[in-house]
Amino acid sequence: MLSFLNVDDFQKRIRRTQTALTDADIDVAILSSFGDARYLTGLDGLPEVRPVFLVLTLTGTVAFVAPAIEAPIIRQKVSEQIAKVAIEWGEWEKPGMARTFVDALVRHVGAVAPDALTIGLDFSLAGKDLDLLRSAFSGKAIKDVSPVTLALRSIKDDALVNVVCLAAAVAETKFNGIRNATKPGIPEWVAALAGYNAGVKAAANIMNGDEDHSPLYGALIVMGSGQKRSANAHSVASGRIMQSREIVQICCCTPPLLGHGMCFDRPVKIGDGDLPEAVRNIVQAAREAQEAALAAFRPGVTVEYVHDAAMKVIKRHGYEEGMQHGTGRAICCADTAIPRIMAGDRTVIKAGDVFGVEPGVYKKDVGGARFGDTIRAIETGYEAITDLTLGRNM
Repeated sequence: MLSFLNVDDFQKRIRRTQTALTDADIDVAILSSFGDARYLTGLDGLPEVRPVFLVLTLTGTVAFVAPAIEAPIIRQKVSEQIAKVAIEWGEWEKPGMARTFVDALVRHVGAVAPDALTIGLDFSLAGKDLDLLRSAFSGKAIKDVSPVTLALRSIKDDALVNVVCLAAAVAETKFNGIRNATKPGIPEWVAALAGYNAGVKAAANIMNGDEDHSPLYGALIVMGSGQKRSANAHSVASGRIMQSREIVQICCCTPPLLGHGMCFDRPVKIGDGDLPEAVRNIVQAAREAQEAALAAFRPGVTVEYVHDAAMKVIKRHGYEEGMQHGTGRAICCADTAIPRIMAGDRTVIKAGDVFGVEPGVYKKDVGGARFGDTIRAIETGYEAITDLTLGRNM
């Protein structure tokens, strides 16, 4: 196990989850989200082809019910002090092995919690698979466990913040790789590949030869150049040839290390010469919107308050209709975390919370820009996890 993944940290998370399950009147939780498995056991880097389940009882029994093809890898990656592979299922006959994940889960739950009355299932599981489990446990009360685990994943302990800081360093290296390769006449994908390779090398250096985790991560790079593509918040690197006096909006938020999310976005000018005035105005509005959101961010205020601070700037510049997303989101060890920094959310920011702050400004056929950074709430306001100065001035 990597030196910054600690057995004690995962055991604390498991105990916290068991307490939350008790409070939610759930006797057994069957978790199918890789985000949950990552958060509770450190498991990362499996192909998400066959479902892998993590089963938690309230008494300390934590085990994987896994496809036979993945079971040896899980045993290698996850310490038995955290969770064991209790039962395997596979597509061939083998003594002691279940033939389907449903049979395996029924057998395991029957062994570890025969008196369980309420089963917690992750309702985000594929519809057919969820229906199969509902039918298999038809004699039990079924509850959606995902709100419980999502809330728990949003608790920022020191272990999570440590990995997010490392992920931020990888993302910054990735950004520099893309920026340095961005030139007129170059396809977007060429610059994106340069950034991807730089990020992989940075992650590999952090992992320092570890055999149980991979420095490779999702290769889909969110970036778009020119008037049309930068105006879409989630354009992905394509074969478009970048031109002088354009911007390319670069997003390095794709989890770059052990599946942990973070936030880092910047617009970058392509080539020499001044940007068109309409594009300069968009970049300036986006920069000022993030600065206003950061100035408003502190423990004790709501996330809506931070969003409103950004929106006041965007409205003043006349781009209210161009906002394609909220002002930011909580950061966790998966893509999904709560809350989001958006209108109507009255969640109060607490010291220790980690957020991405990334308001954007977009105008069709003109362009779009956003400045995004990862920060952590502290008593006096916030501390930056990503480098606020990196790529800030074009």
